[in-house]
Amino acid sequence: MNVLAQFRGPWVYIDAEGHICTQPDEGRPHGAVVAHAGHHPGFIRQEAIGPLIAAGPELVDALVDAIEALAMCQPRTEHGARCQSAATLKGWAAIAKAKGGEA
Repeated sequence: MNVLAQFRGPWVYIDAEGHICTQPDEGRPHGAVVAHAGHHPGFIRQEAIGPLIAAGPELVDALVDAIEALAMCQPRTEHGARCQSAATLKGWAAIAKAKGGEA
């Protein structure tokens, strides 16, 4: 099981601290820290990676919706069917990887 599954989205990025956190529950001052986007020379800057990590749960949900919508489309050509199949497989592999499974 993916350890991040217990941290329900949406997540938020707090630039001043470099933290990616869950939304706080009502009546609580802050959410749980999911990750820290630290800055080290030679690595991606935290201002670039933090918002992307925070958007992770929404991106996975959007990809699931897009794949399911794509599956309802009827390709008009054999090439279109191959492209649709390849995109669907890549999408499900990315979702599995994001959820801690094999890609």
